[in-house]
Amino acid sequence: MHIKIHRKRSVSSEASYVALAVTEESRRDVLSIFNIPTESATGWSDIFDTLKERGVQKIGLMVADGIKGLDVVVGWGNSLGCRFRDA
Repeated sequence: MHIKIHRKRSVSSEASYVALAVTEESRRDVLSIFNIPTESATGWSDIFDTLKERGVQKIGLMVADGIKGLDVVVGWGNSLGCRFRDA
């Protein structure tokens, strides 16, 4: 989703991402909402590091739609061991 962000007297539309989890009891939890000003491998790496710090041990499935930089982070041995499925 894109949200209008105010930074230093200017407004820009930036993407925000919602990290969802499905527990073993089939309950859905919002883990976090992230805002990264530009899509990049560094930004996605920071997001995965944050999820790991919050206790996420493994990502079983990830669905995304051609997000820049995500394929680099996921495709080269992400420490959370996730599988990637392009939407």
